[in-house]
Amino acid sequence: MGDIISIESGNMSGPTKNGVEYRINMCKHTPSCSYYQYHKGCPRILLVPVVHIEQVNWGEHPCTVKVVGFAAFFTEEYAGQGIENKVKGKFMRYVISAKGDENVSDSGLYTAKLCD
Repeated sequence: MGDIISIESGNMSGPTKNGVEYRINMCKHTPSCSYYQYHKGCPRILLVPVVHIEQVNWGEHPCTVKVVGFAAFFTEEYAGQGIENKVKGKFMRYVISAKGDENVSDSGLYTAKLCD
């Protein structure tokens, strides 16, 4: 974390729609997972970067960001088309198996740590 990353502006609605629909369709749990009741590791739970905008271009669009953490997002649906597309879902509190960093802000994604 903490890397400065150049980002690409623009709307990539086709690849976004395909990716979101793929993740939703990969959930084979019965009943289907929801924000309120889900199986750990469900493909509908996305781990997304939380960023700080470091630099904007002449059009006031972000061009570089710094990753400051990660959050869990439960994907509910993809709606719209073209430049009017939306990924609908909710951010959630979620625990993963990974090494955590105590110096990042609370974004709802947690790791477990054994202590004496």
